Amino acid sequence: MSSFNLLQREIRRYIYDEGWDALRGIQEASIKRISNTDHNLILAAPTASGKTEAAFLPTINSIKDWNSGLKIIYISPLIALINDQFKRILKLCDYIDIPVTSWHGEASRTDKNKLLKQPRGILLITPESIEAMLALRPGEAKELFKGTEWIIVDEIHGFLENNRGVQLRSLIERIKVCMEKDPRFIGMSATLNREDYKEVKNFFISDRVTDVLLDSNKNSLEATKSYYESNIKKDSKEALEEIYDYSQRESMLVFPSSRGEVERLAVGLGRLGKKRGSDTRYFAHHSSVSKDMRLTAEKFAKSSKGELFTICCTSTLELGIDIGSVDSIVQYNAPHSVASLGQRLGRSGRTTRKNILHFIATDEWSLLQGLAAISLYEDGVIDRFDPIIKPYDVFAHQIISILLENTGMPFEDVKDINKNFKCWHGIEDDEYLELLGYLIERNYIEILETEAITGIETERLLKGSDFFTHFETENNFSLYNDYKKIGEIPLSPTVQIGVNIFLSAQIWKIKDIELVSKKIYVMRAVDGNPPMFSGGGWEHNQ
Repeated sequence: MSSFNLLQREIRRYIYDEGWDALRGIQEASIKRISNTDHNLILAAPTASGKTEAAFLPTINSIKDWNSGLKIIYISPLIALINDQFKRILKLCDYIDIPVTSWHGEASRTDKNKLLKQPRGILLITPESIEAMLALRPGEAKELFKGTEWIIVDEIHGFLENNRGVQLRSLIERIKVCMEKDPRFIGMSATLNREDYKEVKNFFISDRVTDVLLDSNKNSLEATKSYYESNIKKDSKEALEEIYDYSQRESMLVFPSSRGEVERLAVGLGRLGKKRGSDTRYFAHHSSVSKDMRLTAEKFAKSSKGELFTICCTSTLELGIDIGSVDSIVQYNAPHSVASLGQRLGRSGRTTRKNILHFIATDEWSLLQGLAAISLYEDGVIDRFDPIIKPYDVFAHQIISILLENTGMPFEDVKDINKNFKCWHGIEDDEYLELLGYLIERNYIEILETEAITGIETERLLKGSDFFTHFETENNFSLYNDYKKIGEIPLSPTVQIGVNIFLSAQIWKIKDIELVSKKIYVMRAVDGNPPMFSGGGWEHNQ
């Protein structure tokens, strides 16, 4: 039987109404594998190859009873990616009358409460929201996850070599305890090294067989390469002129190496466009730009209908957020990895099946690194990831979180956590006891006779939201023009009243700074500099 005919009638109707000529290769393969086996899957396929549908069409198709609880959990590293996928999945689920719920810091509280009262359908969630639910609402979590049959992890490569991935593996093992059935898993990635397949398969800590479905098709690459020596401010007028020239005939994404460079280029391009009467629209898109301003750029790109645009961005537009088709990518100085370059190239060529890259370097070392990355990409070589062997910090965090989830535990049970959770088997008993002793000594854990509970220092940690995250957050101030939020910047010695700064591709003069409310009020200006963001640069993989 064909893959298409394995799908239920309502899903076939959706495909027909969407005007698909045929299923993609990765979709054909995943539908058959899920229908004919009880295996887990890793979907390794280029950007825009149909991975999302390859995951959701067969998993939705496999559910026999949608009225017996929440059935599919989709986990994403980015809120923006969840919001984007929500629209795509909701459209499909409307055909089958399946509710879809987003759960993160920006999502509707009403929708969350509705899901808790009647767990059903599909949940799109971040790791941090799972952590917060287990630690603060454990009873509701157990009821919510009880009927789950599938866990889908998007952009799984982004979890493979950092603390956030270690945290997610622990969280998956913890929510599996709530489930009545042994769940099946799907991981999705556009950038996996074949030599890492074994490690990726082990990510889910599942007794099921895990298969890797590989779509090795890749668009052809057309690349230009330029080098201009930058001045003392690390600017290059020649580089800016070249990018501007491309922007007059191509819609594109420009990827510099930091948020400050994003703002410098976006403002510079906007100035040139205004001076020369260009109709091209210029945007800045990064984590410090407000949600509304980022959405404005994304919506314009999706609905541009031939109008030219250039979005200067960081990795916020590197992952699978759908902004429609762009003609080309500008890589401004070296990407931080070959995998990152591959992700970025996948944003172009969705209709032409050709990736167009303009690589521009402004220092010799970046030129060398960038040329090497392009060469490796053309040869099909992707960076291997470097797994974390002894993540003591994440383990300490998870011990505290498990105590919160259980409202305390017998101390003898706490001492066996490294044995009872497979993800922590790599921590030896003597190492664990030393770590546990430290947490008790520093009052993160308190022992009451034979019971272990969270201590006073844990209560202090819980007063901020950072307890649930395993990535660095800045002490940011919100920037307002009248009542409209422009974005956020860290307070530094250069941020003072009267100073002009760049943010969201525009120039602003600081009128007032409120230290208590952490707000900065600005007005339009004509000249300035980008803010000093901390952690703006990338480490380049060797």
